[in-house]
Amino acid sequence: SERMFERIIAAYGRVLAKVLNHPWATLGVALGTLALSVMLWIFIPKGFFPIQDNGIIQGTLQAPQTVSFANMAQRQQQVSEIIMKDPAVESLTAYVGVDGTNPSLNSARLQINLKPLDDRDDRVNAVIERLQSAVARVPGIELYLQPIQDLTIDTQVSRTQYQFTLQATSLEALSTWVPQLVDKLKALPQVSDVSSDWQDKGLAADVSVN
Repeated sequence: SERMFERIIAAYGRVLAKVLNHPWATLGVALGTLALSVMLWIFIPKGFFPIQDNGIIQGTLQAPQTVSFANMAQRQQQVSEIIMKDPAVESLTAYVGVDGTNPSLNSARLQINLKPLDDRDDRVNAVIERLQSAVARVPGIELYLQPIQDLTIDTQVSRTQYQFTLQATSLEALSTWVPQLVDKLKALPQVSDVSSDWQDKGLAADVSVN
């Protein structure tokens, strides 16, 4: 082991001597490494986890709170037909109605399966932008899309990539502050596809029993 350590020191000495004999080349390599590090810091996508293109898109359709089941199913069918016309889409599965994942009738869930990367021209983000632009022509409906990831820490299905939970001690406080928060977030140029699961405009019936 002592002989091996001496060989390592000798090799290090030879390399160090070559570096010291070429100071300008060494300085150039150092500056090039610094410039490359700065370029990587600028251009590499930043986030908690990089966005993957797994070929699967999760979607949520949002309609007015007063929509009926039949009307919601009709709108979901209309949106599905538009999505299936996209050349990058291979298949589509849609869910309408209230269940353990979907808490309200005016929401519908979609799972869009894209063609393999070799069979489509665009990555998943470009496909999402194209689908949202096409569905935007349908009145009374909003479509939220995000690519499904292999690694996620979400505890519930959401419309968008990021979630924010607002809590209060009363429903009156939430009714006051949720719309204001949503309006403020929508006004930010850095933020898009702002939505809320606060539902207080639905139809209701009061029953009095005498």
